[in-house]
Amino acid sequence: MIQISPYQSTYQQPIIDLILDIQQNEFNVPITLEDQPDLLIIPDFYCQNGGNFWIATTSEGQLVGTIALIDIGDGMGALRKMFVHRKYRGKALGVASLLLHTLLAHCRVNQINAVYLGTNPRLQAAMRFYEKNGFVQLPKDTLPVQFPLMGVDSIFYEYKTPVFDITPAQQTDAPALRDLMEQTFVDTYAQFNTPENMQQYVASHFGLAQVEQELRDETVQYLLMKQNERLIGFTKLVKNHAAEGLEGQKVVEIERIYVTRAHHGQKLGAKLMQACLDWSKKEGFTTVWLGVWEQNQKALAFYQKMGFQRFGEHVFVLGTEVQNDFLMKKEV
Repeated sequence: MIQISPYQSTYQQPIIDLILDIQQNEFNVPITLEDQPDLLIIPDFYCQNGGNFWIATTSEGQLVGTIALIDIGDGMGALRKMFVHRKYRGKALGVASLLLHTLLAHCRVNQINAVYLGTNPRLQAAMRFYEKNGFVQLPKDTLPVQFPLMGVDSIFYEYKTPVFDITPAQQTDAPALRDLMEQTFVDTYAQFNTPENMQQYVASHFGLAQVEQELRDETVQYLLMKQNERLIGFTKLVKNHAAEGLEGQKVVEIERIYVTRAHHGQKLGAKLMQACLDWSKKEGFTTVWLGVWEQNQKALAFYQKMGFQRFGEHVFVLGTEVQNDFLMKKEV
C-alpha cells in the first residue's frame, strides 16, 4: 500500500538519493546536488505560504516518490521534484497519479489556480503523463516572471485548476446543449436498449429546433454546468408540472440531469443537483420531483443520497419499449 504524506526530515537523505539516481543514472541529466540546494532546506524552500513537499512511501516505509509545490504568488504555483522510483511506475500502483492528485487537491484548497512546471525533453514518459493529466505545453517566454527556472529545463507546461460554473442557459447555448443531451443520453442508456429504439427517441427529443423552442419556453428552465467555459453538464426543469400525488402543490420537475461520463466521480452531479434545489427554492417552489428508471440503481442511490423519497410510479416509453419509472420527491 502506498501512502502520500507531507515531508518528514527523516527522509531527507533518501529523497536526495532517489532524485539524484533518477536524474544522473537513469536519464543522464547533467545536474548535481550543488545545482539543487533546495533539497537541503526543503521546509524553508517549499513549505511556505501555499507550498508544500510530499513523499510517497510503502507500508514498510520505503521512499518511492516525491513531488513539491512552490507558491509563487498571485494564485500560482510551480511544480517541482516529481520523481517516482522505476520499480513503482505505471498504472498498477498509480504512485505518480497519487502524488499529482494530492498536489492538485492542495492547490484547490489554497486557491492556487494555475500550476507551472519545467522539464527536460529526455523525460518523455513524464511529459506524456503531464499531458494526460491536463497540463498544456507553453512557450518559455509566456511563463510568469516569478517562475523559478532551472538550467536543465527547456520544455514548460501550465495547468489551470478547473473552474465550474452553473448558469441559466441562453439561446446561443442551443447547439452545444443539443449535442450534450444526445451524448449523455446515449452514454447512459444505449447498453440497455436496442439501437432502433435509441435512434427513434433521440430523433424525436433532441432536435435543435426543439431545444431552441424549449429555451424560449417560460415554463422550462435549463441550467448549464461549464468547466472553464466548456459545457459538461445540464439539467432541465419544468415548472408547475405535477405528477399524480402532488396535485395542488407548487412543484417543479427535474426532467433531465446529466454530467458527461468523463466527469463522473468528481461529485459534480451533486453540485448540479444542489443548484437545481437552490434555484427551485429561490423561485418559490415547495417540492422538486423526478422520474428515474427502476433498473437504474446508480441513479436511484444518488437521488436517495440527495434526500429524495419515492412516492409513486409512471410509465416511460422509449421507442417501442414501455418501461417503468419510480417517482421521487424532495421538499425544498
